[in-house]
Amino acid sequence: ALSKLTTNDDDGSYDSQGQRRYYSYIRDVTTTRGERLGFGILLHYTIIIVDEGGRYGFVVESVYPDSPADIAGIKRGDIVMAVDGRYIDNSNYVTCFNNIQLGGVSSLDLTLRRRSEGGAEYDVLIERGVYKESPIAHYEVIDVEGYGKRVGYLSYLSFESEYNEELTKVLTHLASQGVGELILDLRCNGGGALSSALLLSSAIVPSAYEGKTLCSIARNKKNAVSQQHSDFKLENTGQLLNLERLTVICSDYSASASELVVVGLRGLDFPVTLIGTTTE
Repeated sequence: ALSKLTTNDDDGSYDSQGQRRYYSYIRDVTTTRGERLGFGILLHYTIIIVDEGGRYGFVVESVYPDSPADIAGIKRGDIVMAVDGRYIDNSNYVTCFNNIQLGGVSSLDLTLRRRSEGGAEYDVLIERGVYKESPIAHYEVIDVEGYGKRVGYLSYLSFESEYNEELTKVLTHLASQGVGELILDLRCNGGGALSSALLLSSAIVPSAYEGKTLCSIARNKKNAVSQQHSDFKLENTGQLLNLERLTVICSDYSASASELVVVGLRGLDFPVTLIGTTTE
């Protein structure tokens, strides 16, 4: 259906094989926005091999609050070793990954390893259920001995304006803890609402950036209806984190609004350090 559209030739890009990759997509929604049927486990998109016997392990990137996984006691950083009594290996890792991440089965019997407890393994049986899927996957304050500043960490999965209030609460909490540095994890963030990017950027920088233009949006020159030009300026700066620099963890999946925050702030001479791989 998307390939037949001719109204927006700029929608998407082409890969090395000449196939068009679309930024627009069609989704069949079976629950209300923000609700998801599954287990509530977010897996990182990489796989780690945990032993020389060829057994794989999936690192739990985050656990959504009040989800079946959260109720069962699964924590961020745990490693899934086996599913339904069978260790994960090269022959079954795709099926296991999809069943955990996408909630494609009604229940899972998992064996996990907890690194914070010396690698101790534990078993848990979880039933699929409904939970709220917030784009704020995880946040915490890290104290590094001898560093002199408290470091905030925020794993942010998508820029969704419906969760701007929740984002503000998290940023306010980090500020209340005296955070002097911020690590913004955008590895799994494909973009989203410009308003959320503006909110996040404004919360990071000091008051000297008040009213500065983060980005401008210009309509396509072929647009016969409107040639509107919009500037998006930083607002209420210096009231929350008031930082001197930003560190962003990124991947080739980081795109759109994720890149906007980086490029927009750099364009205003605000220091942004990237860690990871080249973004989309």
